[in-house]
Amino acid sequence: MNKESIKTSAGNIIYKTTLLSAIALSIGACSGIGTGAAAVSSVTAALFCAVTPEISLFPVLLNFLIQSYIVNTVGYTGAFVAILMCSVYAFFLLKSKKTINALKLPEIKAPLMLATALSVTVLITTYYFGIGAAGNTVPEMFKDYRSLGFHPNWRGILYGTIVMVIMITFPRKFKKGSRIFSAAFAAIIFTYILNLLLIPAGTVSPIEFTGEPGYAIFNGFNFEELSAFGNIMTVITGSFAMAVTVMITGNRNKASGENSLYDSLYILLNSVNGWFFTSKVSLKNKKQFIEGLISAVLIALIMFVTKGFERLPLASCAVVLIVGAWQSVEWGMIKKSFSSPVSIIVFTVLLVLSILLTPVIGVAAAFIYAVSKSNSLTIQPEFEYNVNS
Repeated sequence: MNKESIKTSAGNIIYKTTLLSAIALSIGACSGIGTGAAAVSSVTAALFCAVTPEISLFPVLLNFLIQSYIVNTVGYTGAFVAILMCSVYAFFLLKSKKTINALKLPEIKAPLMLATALSVTVLITTYYFGIGAAGNTVPEMFKDYRSLGFHPNWRGILYGTIVMVIMITFPRKFKKGSRIFSAAFAAIIFTYILNLLLIPAGTVSPIEFTGEPGYAIFNGFNFEELSAFGNIMTVITGSFAMAVTVMITGNRNKASGENSLYDSLYILLNSVNGWFFTSKVSLKNKKQFIEGLISAVLIALIMFVTKGFERLPLASCAVVLIVGAWQSVEWGMIKKSFSSPVSIIVFTVLLVLSILLTPVIGVAAAFIYAVSKSNSLTIQPEFEYNVNS
């Protein structure tokens, strides 16, 4: 292996390690899943998922919204069962290349992207400002915001705003560096250290932290939560919507060690955690496996040394998700989705369903439309919309 390939490998390892650590912490802290379970899922993602600087966080954050909805509606047991079912759905759905391609059409993908960014912002802003509002859908959260009024925690806003500035400016000022070291992780490290200096351990904290991570396999399961018909339907529809988000990550290619069986086994492995990182599962070659293994070890080591970043401001995690969601929106695709009256109608319907009801309903409607379009689709198997076109 020459020096250039060694350098490239190191960059891949660092980027995968830092991105997965930041996203897992943020999703675990803001979803009800918990940072411990999310950290374990990030380790498995490091081992099996293809994570590069080109990766889109849109499916990851859409999946976060769906899984959060399930956890907050049915509980942790519901999330466990939903992911079990998702692994079965994914095995079959990922074989439908035409439908996968149709899901990438601008009038389908653009409204889901925009709805994801808007929904994450509305649902997670309460952690950024420290308002203490609660709600499982955008309308519910708006209602609670109105009831509670605006009374922000300015210390939390300080940390969150620092995260926002770093995530926006770091990739612009250090283009090459941001492809090696995730801007989200840089922001988390900065605010974590700053908080340790401003609020030392043992002192009274004016803000909420992520807290000590807890994790115990098969602990907290209560299958009585699934006895109600409404809860059963939430699990069924939610698990299907999660499988569709996996489809959005693209086609699988057996020749390069990517197929629906690997994805399904990966999802199944993470069912006990209540969350999985939505990305292509790739077992491409020995070099990639070694990089993934090193990354997994580094993530575990980082979480162990920092005790899961238990003194990280919750506001920092919230802004990682909010900024990440908006950075995932492909604005050129939104423009492209207004190419015809039918596309405008589809865009509007999917956006409204996703925001006013739940992303679960929006994704289900998107899938139905994608199936109807798939038979007439003539694009190439690896079709990707070029945002610069």
